[in-house]
Amino acid sequence: MSLELFTVADRDHYAPLAACAQGHPRLRPAAVPEHWQAAESGVWTAWAPAGERYGDGAVRVCAAARDGREQHVLDAFAAVCFERAVPFRHVSTARVRALLDGEHGSRPQAGRFCVAAPAGPREAEELRSALHTALRGETGPAPRTGRRHEDSGVLRWDEPARPARQVLRPDGVWCAVGEDELLEGPAPAPTAPEGYVPVRLLDATNTGYTFLARDLRDDREVLVEQRFAHTGVGGDGRSAADRLGERYEALLRFHAGAPGACPRPLDHRTDGGNAWLVTQPVAGVPLSAWIVANSPMADSSATPADWSAYYRRTARLLDGAGKALARLRGLGAVIGPVRPQDVLVGRDDEVTFSALAAGADTNQAPGERRSDDLAAALGRLALPMLTPAAPAAALDAGVLPHVRRDLERRGGRVPRALWSTALRGAGPAAEAALPTPDRVDEDERAALAELRDRVAAGVVGAAEDAPWHMFPTVPQGYLSNTLGVAYGAAGVVHALRAAGTPVPEWVLTRLRRDALAQAHRLSPGLFTGLAGIAWVLADTGLLDEAAELLAAADRHPLTRASATLAWGGSGVALAHLALYGHSGEPHHLDRAAEFASRLPGSSAALSPLLGPDDMTGLWYGRTGVAQTLQQLGAVTGDETLLRQARRLLHAELDRAAEARGELSFPVSAKDRRKLYYLYCGTAGFLTAAARQSAAMPDERLAEALPKLIRKASMTQVAHAGLGNGLAGLGFALSECGRILDDPNARAAARGSARALFAHAVPRGESVHVLGDLRLRFSCELWSGGAGVLLFLAHLLDERPDPLFTVDALAATSRGPVPA
Repeated sequence: MSLELFTVADRDHYAPLAACAQGHPRLRPAAVPEHWQAAESGVWTAWAPAGERYGDGAVRVCAAARDGREQHVLDAFAAVCFERAVPFRHVSTARVRALLDGEHGSRPQAGRFCVAAPAGPREAEELRSALHTALRGETGPAPRTGRRHEDSGVLRWDEPARPARQVLRPDGVWCAVGEDELLEGPAPAPTAPEGYVPVRLLDATNTGYTFLARDLRDDREVLVEQRFAHTGVGGDGRSAADRLGERYEALLRFHAGAPGACPRPLDHRTDGGNAWLVTQPVAGVPLSAWIVANSPMADSSATPADWSAYYRRTARLLDGAGKALARLRGLGAVIGPVRPQDVLVGRDDEVTFSALAAGADTNQAPGERRSDDLAAALGRLALPMLTPAAPAAALDAGVLPHVRRDLERRGGRVPRALWSTALRGAGPAAEAALPTPDRVDEDERAALAELRDRVAAGVVGAAEDAPWHMFPTVPQGYLSNTLGVAYGAAGVVHALRAAGTPVPEWVLTRLRRDALAQAHRLSPGLFTGLAGIAWVLADTGLLDEAAELLAAADRHPLTRASATLAWGGSGVALAHLALYGHSGEPHHLDRAAEFASRLPGSSAALSPLLGPDDMTGLWYGRTGVAQTLQQLGAVTGDETLLRQARRLLHAELDRAAEARGELSFPVSAKDRRKLYYLYCGTAGFLTAAARQSAAMPDERLAEALPKLIRKASMTQVAHAGLGNGLAGLGFALSECGRILDDPNARAAARGSARALFAHAVPRGESVHVLGDLRLRFSCELWSGGAGVLLFLAHLLDERPDPLFTVDALAATSRGPVPA
């Protein structure tokens, strides 16, 4: 399922697909026999005779429906199933059916508007025959997988495998295999029209494929877009295949009048409702990638001369883009939303607009209004060339003075014409604006306190007692759970309490109730599951409930299969230390020590117990294990544990990359991206190294600390959040400053906090931040408002243990190592 589906239900926050069904008429068969019962589950309604349930049958028979024909197909499908006593299910609303079948829908669910589950092959064959007669003449977006029944345009059937009753998800959640997993299969290979041979798949969606192919006539490489019949139907009734033909005609006209401004169209074919568009591949890289490769934003050593050179090149690119867009508009193109990924930059900085952008309305985001404003289009390209906070600026121009102040601090004056162009891509400024840079200069503490309080108001104001969440989160939360520390209510409660903001009583009541009820389904870890929730409940005084959840974490297989802080044994051991601090019960200390005793003796042997491909970092790597060992050693006074933690930190440091006197870390042995975040990278290592240095001074860590601080001092960061963004960098700096009394770290932490004004979007008297993916606001600790709140609260009122550590306990309870 495309993550963009989480942006459809709400204009401000992410929400699951089930939220899209709210407020829309529920579909129901016209006539339902007695003794048949309905069961709602997510976006589906299942029907079965009393005493039976949908899902037990060995075969699946599916029917698609096109726009406007949902009720007719449901009535015909249901009548056949009722007559044969075959359980079935259907999508609950026409709105959700359209989304599932759309470009960003779910491939296992697309085209399966109704699904029957006959008991065996003979019953399935009889059912298919009856349905074929009942649905004769119907057309629709049939699934890409499964076997077609005779000449039907909507019927498919399959015999899905029956795997084990439960599977362990990558995030540590044990869950029953559902219908969608059963129907999931490998994506079928793209097909090319006659005369072309597919070479390499580039993209796949519900509506079709984009792939490179070879033209058999002259052996040249071409780009092919394939669109399936009856898919991606818009409000005007046009399908994705229809729009592909229209784009071909538009590209012919555009290329003739403005060669080079868009891809050269070569061919257009149709067959059975499917369509193919063939264009000449364009050499170059997307503007989004060009910015990453050429901008000095992430280079702390960049000089004013480097910035001036970048500004001159940026101005040339925008000038070329403006001329190209003007020519296209003169040829009849409607200049819709232009995204950096839709602009290709060639070797000599020539600009070409991709086929999607040239088609004028095919790249519109859900709910986005089309515009013919050339200046606004150029502004939307200029903004990300000047700041990674462009998505926030597109919502509120009030963030731009803070962006400009930071740019001028680092690289001198921003050219007036370039800045004016960027301003045209920004949204309207909020009435209840945030403090200006000058006001922040005058009284930094008061300005940051206002930001903290307004972020807290935004988080509390978004609280909602909805079936799918208590606080709006990010897609990862809806796909895993909305209770834990990273993505759920526990993390928000922790941040609110750290900021001194009252937590709504109903939130605590529901968190307790839901966590106890779902304990068997949650992973054990500190950030993703039971250990973190137990810790938060213990901090609120619910010690019995916390002990029950932590006992469930102890029993979880992943506690031994993984040593990580986020979802494995390290997090569970730390939670035991926290409950030991609350209750004084020695068995918690014993359990934490038992975790340490199970660890392999060498760093290399630890690799299978870490994140995929030997991950690094605080959440999934050796850094998190080292921090747990350091904390346990500090509490018990066992220097053996401190030395073990030091060895792991040295092993992690062996993998660091140094550039310009700064340190960053690869994600894993396979993913070589150099990160600097709290969950993985520089900031997370900095927090663990500071604690280890305070507990057991070490020459190698002492040498690394200034390089870590310099890297973590970056202010031009795409996300605002704690786990994956600016707040996490500032938090690590603040913790380093507190633990080691380092003035450089403290000053850099204040710089991070000031930079957060560039990500803060006011809504009335509250403030919101864009969560992961930066498509909607979110409240969770990982990337949303709660994480920003936690950092600001800690910066303004330093206290020990702001993020699940036990420094205060260690300072008061060092004692003998438990037996």
